[in-house]
Amino acid sequence: FELMNTAVDKNNKPLVKKGVELLIEVEAGLPTIEGDRERITQVVFNVTNNALKFTQKGHVKLTTRAQGDSILLTCSDTGQGIKKENIDKIFTAFGQEEEGKGGGLGLG
Repeated sequence: FELMNTAVDKNNKPLVKKGVELLIEVEAGLPTIEGDRERITQVVFNVTNNALKFTQKGHVKLTTRAQGDSILLTCSDTGQGIKKENIDKIFTAFGQEEEGKGGGLGLG
C-alpha cells in the first residue's frame, strides 16, 4: 500500500522523531482503493504526526489490513494515551484532551 509508505511532511521529508521508531505494517494482497488521494494522505499524515507528537520514546505503529469489504487503518503508539473520560472529546470538531495543550489539529 503505497500511501502508507509515503506518510511525509509538507517538505517531502519522512516523519521522524528522535527516540521514536515509525513502524508500518501492510497486509499482503490488499486491493487498490479509490478515493481522494490528497485527503487520505492528509489523514494518514495527521494521525501519524499527532502520535509522534505525544510519544516521547518507543514507537508509533501504522497497520493496514482487510476487514470485510473495507480496509482498516490503525495507529498505535507507546505515548501517554488518552484518559477514558476524554475519549468522546477527541471526536468533536477541534476537541482536545486538555485545553491549550495541543498543536491546533484538535487531536491532542
